[in-house]
Amino acid sequence: MKKECPDKSVASPSQPKPLYVNPYLFLHSVGEEICVWDYFHHQQFILDAPHLDRLIAHLTSPPLSSSPLDNIFLEEGILSETPFPRHQWGWDLLGQIYHFGTRDLDEPEQRSTLARATDFLNACSAFEKRQLQTGTPDPFIGLPRIDLPDWRSDHFDLNLGKALEARMTSRVFNGESISLHDLSACLGMTFAQKENPWPEADIHKVTFLGKRRTSPSAGGLHSVIPYIVAFHVEGLAPGLYGYDDVSHQLVLRASYTAAELDTHVTRLCGDQFFGENAACGIFFVSRLDQVWTKYPHSRAYRDVFLDGGHLSQTLLLLATSLEWNTWITAYFRDTELVSFLHLRSDADLPLLYVALGKGDRQALHPSVLEALRLRQKEST
Repeated sequence: MKKECPDKSVASPSQPKPLYVNPYLFLHSVGEEICVWDYFHHQQFILDAPHLDRLIAHLTSPPLSSSPLDNIFLEEGILSETPFPRHQWGWDLLGQIYHFGTRDLDEPEQRSTLARATDFLNACSAFEKRQLQTGTPDPFIGLPRIDLPDWRSDHFDLNLGKALEARMTSRVFNGESISLHDLSACLGMTFAQKENPWPEADIHKVTFLGKRRTSPSAGGLHSVIPYIVAFHVEGLAPGLYGYDDVSHQLVLRASYTAAELDTHVTRLCGDQFFGENAACGIFFVSRLDQVWTKYPHSRAYRDVFLDGGHLSQTLLLLATSLEWNTWITAYFRDTELVSFLHLRSDADLPLLYVALGKGDRQALHPSVLEALRLRQKEST
């Protein structure tokens, strides 16, 4: 087993003591080597054959004899002479690995504010270099584009308090169309980049690497882009579209009939039928490589969900001010959805889907009400 530390093995007593295996370990291959990862303490070790065999022996049954290798495991926290603490956890192991594996990261020693500010500037410079070296492919290059109507923020007669009070999840849509102008204003207000967003740039002669929308984003990255499924939008053919947040254009990805789209989207959302007959829907997709270029640790995976949440709340409030119904979900048939949206399976992550349209403001779908009535009838 090798790590950035010397071999500290010492002789073990002839009679083995009862030893406990760290429950926060997993094994994975690194090329032709085997790595054991202690995700709770953020340590990784490459195991040679003797260390691997010894660890497997501890995992399968208590060894009948001691070994010098056990002392190395003890010193590195892979084994312990006392039981490891167990934590309450209600989800599966993957969730636990991420929960503990992305918290309590190493921080540098306490330093002055000026020193930390210098660290920040150095990190920004390093990010700029990586950004120039790697780049992010344009998902819409060479595809047909449609100019959207101009929009202004005063398109919305928005009283924030009233919109917050009125917002609700509705599960009944009636197939009535919405205007392209209203949809354009919602997309622009939620997703479009702001022009001249930072006045300090000119004052202090600095370049800002991020971009700004009306919602916040970790690191100013705004990795989330919307994909629009248009069912019933006046002046817009049914189909799947991307949105360019710089040019304020729709980009045609595929044409469908409204009925075909409704069937596809219902299946892609795990057969949830609550968004059927909506006027349009929007899938929120994060381009993960935009995030990991700046934040290489997987802790930043948390941030993309926050970004999606901020954007969705903005969109929901705008839609509510237009007296539209809204329904939101994050449950998908993921692989099928990636294919449907023409995404990269490794670097694109669908986060949310929001259905928009007209209809009764009802939290319970008629089919759910019918199932409820049948259950109540059977119980009497």
